Amino acid sequence: MKIFGKAASIFEEALVPYVQRIINTLCKKAKEESAELNGPIAETIGQITFHIVLKAGNLESQFELLSMVLKSSYTLLKSANKNA
Repeated sequence: MKIFGKAASIFEEALVPYVQRIINTLCKKAKEESAELNGPIAETIGQITFHIVLKAGNLESQFELLSMVLKSSYTLLKSANKNA
């Protein structure tokens, strides 16, 4: 999981077209795997937000990317609450 965060720090805005796929993969892994991966997944989402979203071109594209990341994270938290 941490490989996505490392890729975000290296490639930054070059990964913008892949952010949705990366976030979907992280959410899928969080749902399938044990709670041990929650920390690394949260860290990776934070790195993606910092290195990709905040450095994306203009304010509108930053807003769209951040909105997508937050919606996915919220959905993941919402589903985790139902399972608890």
